Amino acid sequence: MSDYLSDLAFAPEPQQWKLRLSEDRIREHWNEISARLRRRWRKLTEEEILSPDGSAEYLARAIQQHYGLARREALLQVFEFECELQGSRLRLGLSPSDRRSLHK
Repeated sequence: MSDYLSDLAFAPEPQQWKLRLSEDRIREHWNEISARLRRRWRKLTEEEILSPDGSAEYLARAIQQHYGLARREALLQVFEFECELQGSRLRLGLSPSDRRSLHK
């Protein structure tokens, strides 16, 4: 289990994180979310956003470094971002036609 998953999986609240974080969706869709990363965390460099090693753990470390946050706070921001991605109309991993069919 990565550091990202283990830190959040054992956080005292909310308990649902333990069940939710079975995979790193940020890593899976890193190239698709670069514009959102830029909008959310403007201090991230272009090099960091275009990194082929992008993942939730990588993002949390970069946020922690640029914003001077505690590790837990950086991880919480990444988790919130991941939740927003899943709840948004942009259904990661689906083509535009697949997304349209979900809304019928």
